Amino acid sequence: MCDFSSEDRRRVQTITLSVVGLALLCSMDLWQLVFAAMGAACYTMFQALSAASWQTTRKAPRRLPPMSRGGSAPQCSATNERSRPKCPIATRPGSVPPPPSPTKQPSQQPVLAPVFNAVGFDGEVTELLGNMALTAKSERLVREIAESVERLVRPVLPEASVVGFVNVDLACGAVDIVVCADAQALASISKSGDMPRVRDPSRLAKSALRLCTDRLIVSGGFRFRRSAFRNDEPKVTLLASAVEAEGEAVPIEVSVNSATPGFNAALLMEIGRIDPPTAKGLALLVRRWAKDRGACHAAKGHLQPYAWTLLAVYFLQVGCEEGPLLPPVSELSISVLAGAPPPQKPPFVGRHSKTVGQLFRAFIHFYARTFDFDEEVVSAWTGARVPRQGTHARLGEAGPQIEDPFDTARDLGRALSDGALAHLREEFARADALLSAGASLSELLTPWSPPEPERDSSTSEQGSAEEPAVYRGSSSRARARCLWQRDLRATMSDDRLLDRERLQ
Repeated sequence: MCDFSSEDRRRVQTITLSVVGLALLCSMDLWQLVFAAMGAACYTMFQALSAASWQTTRKAPRRLPPMSRGGSAPQCSATNERSRPKCPIATRPGSVPPPPSPTKQPSQQPVLAPVFNAVGFDGEVTELLGNMALTAKSERLVREIAESVERLVRPVLPEASVVGFVNVDLACGAVDIVVCADAQALASISKSGDMPRVRDPSRLAKSALRLCTDRLIVSGGFRFRRSAFRNDEPKVTLLASAVEAEGEAVPIEVSVNSATPGFNAALLMEIGRIDPPTAKGLALLVRRWAKDRGACHAAKGHLQPYAWTLLAVYFLQVGCEEGPLLPPVSELSISVLAGAPPPQKPPFVGRHSKTVGQLFRAFIHFYARTFDFDEEVVSAWTGARVPRQGTHARLGEAGPQIEDPFDTARDLGRALSDGALAHLREEFARADALLSAGASLSELLTPWSPPEPERDSSTSEQGSAEEPAVYRGSSSRARARCLWQRDLRATMSDDRLLDRERLQ
């Protein structure tokens, strides 16, 4: 057989195509040839015009700035306020970007520190606790809200019951609304198609919470405020518009099968029974101080209010010079909530002559200078100072380990982020310094705000010395847009995460 080279094959193909083309032309009459020539000429002109217009409108390809030697992400560029800067962020694939560091933003209605008419620190504490005291009107409104929520969720959860918990006046705190439904009821709703078919109890509770939230907003007139689906016990904060006629809208925190609100209410009621004047007052004052100083928002990685209640109870057990003012939780009647047998010891009676203000000073001093958050365990169940040891101990980890007395395997301090831990230490040090200097309660409860960015004294219109070089020379609107894009990529909506779980 003969082997043809590539050039010979191309030559044969060219000759074949030429012969076929001539045969087609010979079979066509004159008018067909004229129209074919005109069509070929028009097609050639159209292609030439299209190529010319594409060359004139073509833009140079965008080139990203090179990576630095340290492997950091490329910085965004903003030259004028009409340009739209890009802010690529280098993160691991599949990982959730860390939340941006808080920066102070201007507020049209800033939150101011409380002002008291009383004189002296103890007098200010007494006035504040009097303003926070739970009234019969607040209890009535809470019952009305719970009944309204139960009436709205009954069509989707027929066997559910709703319980409301409140510890202070509605003007000073939120209402905990817990929708109680057994696992069988949730599974039946999941099989009916109203919720995604899942078997995990935690995911069932999330789906039920989403379903209840939709009912309350659409049919009940409640307004959405925020959600926290990443917590151990997911919850949604709504504004109860049904009681707006009584004053401002009341925030309610809705959860499904959450045990923490009931444990917190039972613990506060029990310590109030043992030491009515000071024990419960100290716990409420500690929670108010942590809330005003930005250390009580669990959705941002801080300790939840229940953890601050346990810190106050543990201090009254081990931190007072006169001896324990409260017994261990294992010796209280509420220990049956943890599955323990009823205590056989006689009721504990606390005897001391200190005021709530004096106990609060000692509380701050104890956790600021005496207690070691990295080596000890906050165990209100035992009521004793013990090092970290045992099965559930977090050995070698920084941060507080706060044991839930009703579920000793649960650590309330595990959810504390690194930034929240640093903020916690700073707040204890700040309060200890202010109280040692004789500051007032109003100064101590000054609402916390993120620190302002440091600027050099040589700040000019072209940018400050502390500002990154990429933002210098750009307008404020371009810088704000760039920061907004960075924050948008760094934060993810809880609702989208829940929708993604439902699709999976």
